[in-house]
Amino acid sequence: MPIFHGAQSVVLSITDPAEPAGFDCAHARAAAQVAPAAAILEFSARTGEGLDAWLKHLEAISTAKTKLGQ
Repeated sequence: MPIFHGAQSVVLSITDPAEPAGFDCAHARAAAQVAPAAAILEFSARTGEGLDAWLKHLEAISTAKTKLGQ
C-alpha cells in the first residue's frame, strides 16, 4: 500500500474492545510492516493506558518539524 510508505506512526486507539469485537491487533501491527520506520502506538481510549506515549510521540514529531522549519 504505497499510501502508507511514508507513515511516521500507526495508532491503534481502541485496543480494549477491539479483540472481543473480532479485531486482530496482532494483524494490524503486522500491517504496519508496510511502513517499517513507523512507530506502532496502542492506547485505550477508555482507560487512557498508552495515551502518554502517544502524546509524547506527537510532541516529538512536532518539535522535529519545528526545528526543520516545517
